[in-house]
Amino acid sequence: MKKMLLAIVAIVSFGAYAQDQKPAGDPVFSCKDVMTIDNECRVLTLTEDASYKDAIIEISGASEIIFDQATKELIATGPFDFTIDGSVELTSSGEGLKKLKYKVGEAVAYIE
Repeated sequence: MKKMLLAIVAIVSFGAYAQDQKPAGDPVFSCKDVMTIDNECRVLTLTEDASYKDAIIEISGASEIIFDQATKELIATGPFDFTIDGSVELTSSGEGLKKLKYKVGEAVAYIE
């Protein structure tokens, strides 16, 4: 009986460690200028001082953020600041960071 109980607890415990991606939570979008939603293409565009935040990444001060709802991909352009996974923090100004690509739920962002 003890072995069976131990086996059940072990199986349930290992299932908690098998997740590859963190849950993204409810994303928050904001901008100073215009927020445009194209329902046909399922694309959200934010301009001037655009921001995005979820459980993994926070982007602020971008010139433009484009979010494709179908592919869950986000592109931030212009100088911007971002923090990913609470540990990597980069700030850009002027000629610094120009483009960031991020797929919601992944703990990886690509910078150009």
